[in-house]
Amino acid sequence: MVVLLKKCEMVEDEELVEVVEMEVGEVVCDYELGGEDVGVMKGCAVKGVEGDGD
Repeated sequence: MVVLLKKCEMVEDEELVEVVEMEVGEVVCDYELGGEDVGVMKGCAVKGVEGDGD
């Protein structure tokens, strides 16, 4: 399982994004959906639609 965090580019504080990543990991573990094996990615759908490779 992979979790995609959207809108990360709108957050100026990188530490806040890291906290959200940790919280998502804990929720996934709580629901027994894969635990440590779950990947968390940061993404932006707008950049994908625009064709921006970054």
